[in-house]
Amino acid sequence: MIASLAALSTDVPTLLAAEAHVHPMSRIIVASTIVFAIAIAAVVVRLIKGPSLPDRVVALDLLGFQVISLVGLAAITSGRKELLGVALVAAIILFLGTAAFAMFLQRRGHE
Repeated sequence: MIASLAALSTDVPTLLAAEAHVHPMSRIIVASTIVFAIAIAAVVVRLIKGPSLPDRVVALDLLGFQVISLVGLAAITSGRKELLGVALVAAIILFLGTAAFAMFLQRRGHE
């Protein structure tokens, strides 16, 4: 028992030294992922609770762009540049969908 406590006490400085060498960017990435998760949860609440169809469509659009931002964050952390192309194409498709919905609302309002 005492031997295991002695081994534990020698491991604590090693663990602290290993934690001190954590790259500061990894903490920023973890913090951004947590912020994105909170934002996505808020948008999902608005998507479900939205009082009107335009509110729900805007929430869905925002959710899509948040997911695209997470793909961009994944591209940064993994170093895979091809993910940025995927994110760009998805953003263009989302923008076109939003523009089409705005045209639909505009035509529906004139009738």
